[in-house]
Parts: sequence; C-alpha cells; structure tokens
Amino acid sequence: MRSRSKSIFSYRFWVLIILSAALCLHRLPALALFTTHILGGDGPDTNLYLWLVTTFPESIIKHGWFETNAFHPYQNTLAWSDCFLFPSSVFYILRQLGLAEIPSWNIIILLAQLLNGYCVFLLTNKVSSKIIPSLLVSLIFLSSPYFSEHLGHPQLQFFFFIPLALFFFLGILSPKLGDGNIREQTGIWNYCAFTLTLAASFYTSAYYSIIIALCSFLLFTVKVLQDHKLFKKLILKLCLLGLSVLLLIAPALMPYLSVKKDLGARGLHEFYYFSLEASSFLSNSPLSKLYSNNLLSTHSEAHMFWGLACLFLILISLNNLRAMPILSFLLALLLSQKNIFGLDREIRLYACSIFSWLSFLSISLILFREKIKKLHFVD
Repeated sequence: MRSRSKSIFSYRFWVLIILSAALCLHRLPALALFTTHILGGDGPDTNLYLWLVTTFPESIIKHGWFETNAFHPYQNTLAWSDCFLFPSSVFYILRQLGLAEIPSWNIIILLAQLLNGYCVFLLTNKVSSKIIPSLLVSLIFLSSPYFSEHLGHPQLQFFFFIPLALFFFLGILSPKLGDGNIREQTGIWNYCAFTLTLAASFYTSAYYSIIIALCSFLLFTVKVLQDHKLFKKLILKLCLLGLSVLLLIAPALMPYLSVKKDLGARGLHEFYYFSLEASSFLSNSPLSKLYSNNLLSTHSEAHMFWGLACLFLILISLNNLRAMPILSFLLALLLSQKNIFGLDREIRLYACSIFSWLSFLSISLILFREKIKKLHFVD
C-alpha cells in the first residue's frame, strides 16, 4: 500500500513538472517581461481586479466587510462583481514575502493556469486510470486558446476549482474509483477538501461555484440512479456537505443577496459575451494564425475551437468509430469557412450549429454507452 501511494505521488509530481514546462513554453513571451508587465494587459477587467488585490486587506479594514470606496453611497460594493477575495489573500501573502506587485500578480495568474491543466489531469486520471491520455488532455486544456484570449478577465483563469472539486466529490461518491483505495483519498479528507475547494471558488468567482454545485448534483443523481439503495446514505452526505459549504460562504453570500435585493435584476453583458453555443467549438481567436479562417460566432468572445488535432484525439479514443460524429463535424467545419458556396452568413451559422451539435451529441452518446458502463462507479 505504501509503495503504491509513493508511485502515485511520483507520477503526479512528474506530470506537474511536464505541465510546468509546457506552460513556460506556452507563455515564453510573457516570461521575458515577467517583472515589468501585467499578464492580461491594460484592460478594464484587469485593472479592476488588480485594484481589488492591491487594496486588500486595507479596504476591508477601513471600510468594513465587502465594502470599498467605490460607488458611494451604495453598500456591499465588493459584491457588485466577483469578490476575488481568495486570490487577494494569496497576493497579500506574496507581497508580505517581499515580492513586488507586478510579479506577484503574474505568479497568481500563471499558477492558476498551471492548476487548470493539473486538476484536469487529476480528474481525468481518476475516471480513466490512464496516465498518458490524461496527460494529453491536460496539456490540451492548458494551452486552450479560450484562456489565452481571456487573460484580460482574470476571474476566468481560475477554472481549476471545477475539476478539483469534482475530483474530491467523486472520492466521496465512490472511494474505490481510480486511485481511491489509498488513504490519501478516503475518509474525512474528501469531505474537507471538497468543502474548502467550493468555498474558495465562491470567494473567487461565484459563477464557477454554481457550476461546481450543478455538476456535483448531476453526479449524485447518476450515482443514485445506478443504485437506489444508496439514496438515503448519499442524501445525508449531500446535506452535510451543503451545510458545511453554506457555513463557510455565508459571510460572502449575504452581501451578494443584499445587492441583488437592492438593485434588482441587472442586464449583465457577461451572459452574452461568455455564452457558449455549438458554433463556438468551430471558432478560434483572430490571434490564431493557423485557424484564423474559422471565424463563425455570434459574438467576439465565443472562441472555443482547439484545433483539428484535439478532435482527432477525441475520435481515436472511441473503441468503435462511428460515421455520424465524424461526418457531422466535417460538414460543420466546412460550413464554418468564409465565403463557402456563396451562402449567406446567417444560413451558414444555423447550419453549422445544427451539424456541430449533432456531432457533439452523437460523440457524447457513444461515450456514454461504451465508456461509462466500464467505470466501476457503483461500489
């Protein structure tokens, strides 16, 4: 048992080294300006969150909990956006260690991006028990053009909370899944780790914590559907987890609810600009020289196309290749090109969305039938 645990920690360490090297290569131009330039540029969102971290904790001490010197005379102004308190705490620690503001900020953003890849590896490896495929997935995710394009939105860089929380939640539902038979992932550890991860996510970006809660409930539902006898046992676990999380996030939740009550419904543009649609998977950033011709999206920030190589890896991972997802995606990719067949852009948009959704849904169906059944999800 001890040698197995040592082996697991050993390969995880080397995975972390590989991902760190890949991140340095991916961000090589930024590393040359690491101490002089802000990663993310001089944009409104970057400046907002940079202001939040540099005024922490003096702003809270001076003005009170969830208060800033902005938007006078409104209260709880920190709840007007993602509070970013967890990264602010890390930033404060780095500053106390003697680091300047710019490198402290860059370290936080780069560390978040490294954890994005590493936590995806943990989750993928836990489900598949395959090291190399999990490493490939994490490398692809680490180099996602979506996170590169949104460097000016620092709160989006902390995606790692989602796979990390689900990694611990799977340990609660099925301790024997993946490497769950070692002491590291059994007992009270998963409960505490999941609770703290979800709370830290809420104190960073409320949107990501909502996604974690929804995904966790979905996994809980799947588990119960597989074995109805576990319902009473698991519902008790879920209630205890929910209560623990609520106790931790209550100090931040109340200001958010207060702001919602005072201001009412707001027409936030983020719901549009950060939305995802089928054609987003065929649209890449204009900064991409290799795939810059695949620009088919309804808004400027919907780019989710990671390249044909990623699609190829997905397809070869299936035991039995089917014609439906391949043909559907190729048709969608063809329709995503500019000036194809002389068709109107709106017609291409709808046709592309239909074929791309058909492709992804058929792939999901194949994966569900051929892969999920192989998982020892029921203990």
